[in-house]
Amino acid sequence: MNIFDRNLEALKIHNEELYDYLQRNIITNSENVCVETAKNGEKIIKSYGIYLNSRYNPSAEAQKYMQDEIHLPDEAVLVMFGFSNGAFAREFLRKNNKHTSCIVVEPDPAIFMQVMQNIDITDLLSDNRLQLFIYGINDEMLEMRMYGLIKSYNKSTNQHITLPKYGQLYTEKLNDMIDTLNEQYDKRQVEYNTAIGNGAKGCRNTIYNMRFLEGCRSMDDFIGKFPADMPAVLVSAGPSLTKNVNLLKNIKNRAFIMCTDRAFNTLSSIGVEPDMIIGVDYEKPVELFQKEKLVNIPFLADKDFNTKVLEYLKPKDLIFLANTDSMWGRLFSSVGSTLKSINAGGSVATVAIGCLAKWGFKKIILIGQDLALTGEKEHAGNTHKVSEAEIAKCKFLEDIDGNMVPVRYDLLLYLRWIEDFALKNRHIEIIDATEGGVKKKNTSVMSFQSAIDKYCIKDYDIRGIIDRVPRLFEGDMYKKVAFELEHMRDNILEFKKDFNKVIEYCIDAGRMLAEGNYDIKRLREINDFMANVENSFVNSEESGFINKFIVQAEADMADDFYIEADNDIDEAIRLYNKSVAYYEKIVNEIPEIINILDEAIVQIESTAKEKI
Repeated sequence: MNIFDRNLEALKIHNEELYDYLQRNIITNSENVCVETAKNGEKIIKSYGIYLNSRYNPSAEAQKYMQDEIHLPDEAVLVMFGFSNGAFAREFLRKNNKHTSCIVVEPDPAIFMQVMQNIDITDLLSDNRLQLFIYGINDEMLEMRMYGLIKSYNKSTNQHITLPKYGQLYTEKLNDMIDTLNEQYDKRQVEYNTAIGNGAKGCRNTIYNMRFLEGCRSMDDFIGKFPADMPAVLVSAGPSLTKNVNLLKNIKNRAFIMCTDRAFNTLSSIGVEPDMIIGVDYEKPVELFQKEKLVNIPFLADKDFNTKVLEYLKPKDLIFLANTDSMWGRLFSSVGSTLKSINAGGSVATVAIGCLAKWGFKKIILIGQDLALTGEKEHAGNTHKVSEAEIAKCKFLEDIDGNMVPVRYDLLLYLRWIEDFALKNRHIEIIDATEGGVKKKNTSVMSFQSAIDKYCIKDYDIRGIIDRVPRLFEGDMYKKVAFELEHMRDNILEFKKDFNKVIEYCIDAGRMLAEGNYDIKRLREINDFMANVENSFVNSEESGFINKFIVQAEADMADDFYIEADNDIDEAIRLYNKSVAYYEKIVNEIPEIINILDEAIVQIESTAKEKI
């Protein structure tokens, strides 16, 4: 096996997209890029007449270049512009532990190909800390990978560097990478601000939606229920939807039609009734919904979905999806079902794709999935145009017709999720029949009519399939739900007592250390008590609920958590002080949490009385 084949085999394990590309495409070697041999026998890269490594000892050069600035704390990320011969990335991985990551962006595919053919980098390609992106090959996925690794808690410890000579040779691509990186930090900050402002809303929905458990279904109980040859059509509310939505009239009961909540009014306006509606937004406006037309259509909702909408609609066929809450999971388990998480992405459409895939659909046809501000509009039927200022903030990407369309950065992440999902689930064909919008890699592009002619050719009893899935929580389950919430309430009040003790003990420990007069035995007792409380809390059902309220506290605790003080005493004092601030914020939020639980218990008990 030659060097290229060994490298390719190593690449297959951790970078499927890059491996898949090299399997299907030949990268022509460039006369401007070559591999030479340094004085010490190591292979080095020469690009456009410039050596990217030392001509004498490239490993020593890499060690010197990295030794002073690159030793990152746990959970930090290094973004490295340039791969060269791999020596710099290897040195970073050698100097840092398994809790750090390295994103390498190589601007020249010819350099990468020369390395793959001539230099053994199997150790790098096999290291799951390394994320490798090559411009012109898989750089479209860079935003999503950066987004996945960059968190609010590591923004102050992450670094980015440019390898020697790369800034000179590839200035434009360097600036592009830095812009992409800054965009991910900006997006994380926006999400962080949103989470702080809306955590309590999602928390309320999680509890209040327990009112609607009676007679509901679980999305898990639909797995394997649909025929293997049945296609699914996912209808989204992109601006292009009006171009082909009328064709839905011709495929009723010939495909499973799932409609996002915002797209329903467009369907309703032409007399089309989908087989199911999906909603996941915990702030989705009630005004968006037409009660009289929606009440009889099966409604697939996240447990965090806006409880006011469910209260308004009172759908007769409610299905819950994507649980990440242990109490909900345990409640569904108690009635012989499950409610597990799915590969969901971040939008209602990506959640729908993950759901359809989990149910077993092998053909998923997308319409209205523009993922672009087509015609400077955000949604179908919306006459309001997006402002020029917002357009200016977009990236312009190629659409299915070869034109350039503006793509907002949240939509860009959803696009990359779909492309990644399609790549990793090749047994599922994602057909992009949007008739507009941004081009999506790894999907089949065809007109909606062509997709109908090819796939929607057989009749199915879709409503019968849905109706045969058992309903859950019938009978006196409201009593059980109310009991569970009362139990949670009592547990949270007990945690509050423990948290107050932790605060008291941490203040005492910090004071002793600061004064230099401390009892080692007492400090051990304090640390043991803190560890027991933390372990008990983290493993409790209540922690997930409370964490939605304390986003700010979590962020403050994580901020600079991995940056240690100069000596052990100062470090211990620092951590005790951070713990005090963290637990004080939790204690301050608990009264509001108790109020929500009390309100939910009253509502559930009231609903139970109405049923009698």
